[in-house]
Amino acid sequence: MKKKYLLLIAVAAMIAVAVVGGTLASGYVESGNVLEEISEKALGISIMSGSTKSGSGSANAGIDVVPGGTTQLDYRIQNDQKNGYNLYAKVDLYFGWSSDSLVADQERNGYVSLQLANHTLPLVSSYDRQTKVGDWIVAYCDREQATLYYTRPLSYGDSAAFLDSISFSNAMGNSYAGAQFLLDMDVTAVQANNSEEAIEAEWGVYPHFDNGTLISVSETR
Repeated sequence: MKKKYLLLIAVAAMIAVAVVGGTLASGYVESGNVLEEISEKALGISIMSGSTKSGSGSANAGIDVVPGGTTQLDYRIQNDQKNGYNLYAKVDLYFGWSSDSLVADQERNGYVSLQLANHTLPLVSSYDRQTKVGDWIVAYCDREQATLYYTRPLSYGDSAAFLDSISFSNAMGNSYAGAQFLLDMDVTAVQANNSEEAIEAEWGVYPHFDNGTLISVSETR
């Protein structure tokens, strides 16, 4: 009798595994449908600097270091796809120096200040400590990179500034003379409709909304 009961339990376990496997497969297919929907139309996102358009979702700049000086940048994103999706946008910034000898000495928070909406981008150690600057969520920012999420959906023609200017401290030594501060920028976008599923699928984070405004993002549910 025990063998019979054990056999029945084993069969039940196999059925349970099959049900779980079927559920996961169904979820995977659903994610695939979301991805197909995302690629159905072109998401028109570009980086602008003044009146100059990058023509793509990435740009880079070499900024001459002037101790005690401020350089106006006026970098912003723009939804430039006519008859396309309204979209949410994410910007990744990467910082560096033109001279390898400066890399080990860089102290971005002390020597370099990146300004957005009249505020210096703060150091943010993790998504759990994210903060808001203007209409952007600063989810992460250290001496080498930053990740920003725009909180509002952008319609065709809408733009949003993500980097206004850069300032260099008077405390910078002679080793910085003639150097350039290197800045790489990447912007990605997801459609505003089905935005929660799209953000999870494309950016790998979990968004939280309040009446269409993105109020936070998290790396775990």
